[in-house]
Amino acid sequence: MGEKLDFSIGSPTGEQSVKTKTVATASWNINFNSGNANNNNRNNNNYVVPVAAIGERVYDIPFVEVLKAYADCIKHKKSKGQCIEFSMNAEEELVQLHRELCDGTYQPAQSYCFIVDRPVKREIIASAFRDRIVHHFLKMRLNPLYEAWYHECGNVSKNCRKGEGPDSAANELERMIYEESNAYTRDCWVLSFDIHSYFMSIDKSILWEMMEQFIRDKYEGEDIDLVLWLARITAFHCPQKNCRRMSPLSAWEGLPPSKSLRYNDPNIGIAPGNLSSQDEANFYLTPLDYFIVKIKKFEKYVRFMDDGKIVSNNLESLRGLQGEIDEFLKEQLRVQLHPKKCHITHYSKGIKFVGRILKPGRKYISNRILGHFYDTIHHYNQIAENGDAEKFVDKFAASINSYWGMMVHTNSYSRRMKTAKMISPIWFKYIYITACCTKVVIRNRYKPKNRAKRIVKSKSYAEFLTPEMFQ
Repeated sequence: MGEKLDFSIGSPTGEQSVKTKTVATASWNINFNSGNANNNNRNNNNYVVPVAAIGERVYDIPFVEVLKAYADCIKHKKSKGQCIEFSMNAEEELVQLHRELCDGTYQPAQSYCFIVDRPVKREIIASAFRDRIVHHFLKMRLNPLYEAWYHECGNVSKNCRKGEGPDSAANELERMIYEESNAYTRDCWVLSFDIHSYFMSIDKSILWEMMEQFIRDKYEGEDIDLVLWLARITAFHCPQKNCRRMSPLSAWEGLPPSKSLRYNDPNIGIAPGNLSSQDEANFYLTPLDYFIVKIKKFEKYVRFMDDGKIVSNNLESLRGLQGEIDEFLKEQLRVQLHPKKCHITHYSKGIKFVGRILKPGRKYISNRILGHFYDTIHHYNQIAENGDAEKFVDKFAASINSYWGMMVHTNSYSRRMKTAKMISPIWFKYIYITACCTKVVIRNRYKPKNRAKRIVKSKSYAEFLTPEMFQ
């Protein structure tokens, strides 16, 4: 367990009065039923008010709905530490969570804070497991509405959506370039933009104004008051005020203040480690999507979170659009473009996007991803040389397969062969590689179930075997 890290900012008590927090006076209004947009709200001084005061409303929530959210939350995560810990006392925990939701006393628990170095150094604050169940509860109700709205905005977003991801984003950009260049026979350019410290710059007041209007316009469930209440809690949550540090203090050295919620106004910035934050951040930029596709009529546009690409054969129109996007983001969403990551490039020069480099008729993996892959192989080779290969074979196979799974969708056969040759011979006692270096497979003897049987048998511990050990 880590120790508590004091991230408190603002008032000494750490309290935030949302009732007196005014929303932006230049909000971009969108009618979520008709899709029409306008900016006639420049003198609007609405206040963010909670849907219900805590303790004054009882919500009628069937317990089975909490169970459904729990089942969705643990899917593909049953081997994770926090999931295992929660499941040891799941019945009592779920009953308690259900009670708090029903009587309106639910509040987020202590979060976990740590530093990741890849692809870039950044601070991650992740919610406690019980709060993730609430996030899935919201997701099950709001994601169908978000999905329909993304399609109305041009279906340009390719992240945090079922069936979408980096591969679909890269393929979509490749298709757009192919069409706009008439099969690579004429000039076209790609406008690339990225938002500076995006998650740390999101204005919660604007976010909540958008979410509240969207939910009231679109959601038709009888539990709309509960959904609004929980959505508001997640939108205004300040996890930096109550989080446990899981990385050493030295890990924060060199981290720019713009990459940490610790230095933010409590009303600015959301934690990138939460499921709800991913959905909120994706939704926050839909006014920009609508502006580019529906108002400015640039239909060849794809976005992966805050990384956007717009393709056109009209260079001057792209130059003009770049300034309009910058102005729109500053005035309407209170975020700004990254000055070093906004540029216009001819398609033949190669376009970097979601860890790939797109060139006419082919795609390559980026050098940064390859560098991380080489480091990963060296790391696991060192583990094998230290005699711990069998202990880490599961993680080794998962790491290699994650990189090869990405590379197999690019022109990377020679690179996959090169990385395969870098793997220490020690590992081949425990794994083998499929044809064309597409996958690492753990040998049957060393798969988790069989390994557990063999270890127990070798130590004559058969009397302690239980069926659960081999499920």
